[in-house]
Amino acid sequence: MGAYEIDLFNHNLSVDPEFRAGILAGDEHAWSSVELTPDERAALENVDVAWLYAHGANDFLLHNLFRFGVGGVTIEHYVRGIKAHLTPHLTGAEPEPGHG
Repeated sequence: MGAYEIDLFNHNLSVDPEFRAGILAGDEHAWSSVELTPDERAALENVDVAWLYAHGANDFLLHNLFRFGVGGVTIEHYVRGIKAHLTPHLTGAEPEPGHG
């Protein structure tokens, strides 16, 4: 699907308490209410911030993952994920796979 669906998922965490409760409870109905590819869903379930950011997710909306504690993620995890994506671009190195 793409960055739009990832951003929609993160937006819904913020504005839709029923959706947020379903996601936090692992409810399949909530998860399937947004059309995500298997890779996108895996990245959201595993809170792979680096992957999500690298695939176009809005960094402001990604904050909702730690704001609402999806997957137990913290601000520190979020920052590490963003840095894992940005650092290779600054140094010219290749990003580490699954580093988030």
